[in-house]
Amino acid sequence: MDALAREQQTLARSLAGTPAVVVLDDDGALWLETPAARAFAPGQATLQPAFAVVLDQAAASLGRIAAARVVVFVPGERGASPVLSDRRGAQVRVHLTRRGVASARITTVAAGDAADLRLRMAIGDRGPLP
Repeated sequence: MDALAREQQTLARSLAGTPAVVVLDDDGALWLETPAARAFAPGQATLQPAFAVVLDQAAASLGRIAAARVVVFVPGERGASPVLSDRRGAQVRVHLTRRGVASARITTVAAGDAADLRLRMAIGDRGPLP
């Protein structure tokens, strides 16, 4: 079993009872998905407590797999300014860096009015990351 497969099992156990779903994709990437409504309050960039727990576990995971990097697909809201996605992405980045994840390992991507906020982790060059 490779490092991401082991980490998928560890994260799934640690995130049981949270709004997050943990999936190991066929292309060798680990996805954490959380409903956007559970990640941020409507119209706000402030992290909801349940999502902060998910990010804490993601940061711990990134600490265990030093070669991993993360791409965060950050949703805005229908009809909202694209700036909202940028502000939300900045909050996710700040939260992860405060938990010890190097900023250079984090990429945020505005995801429009998507229903889910997704974190995608991959080790080194495994798995295509945008």
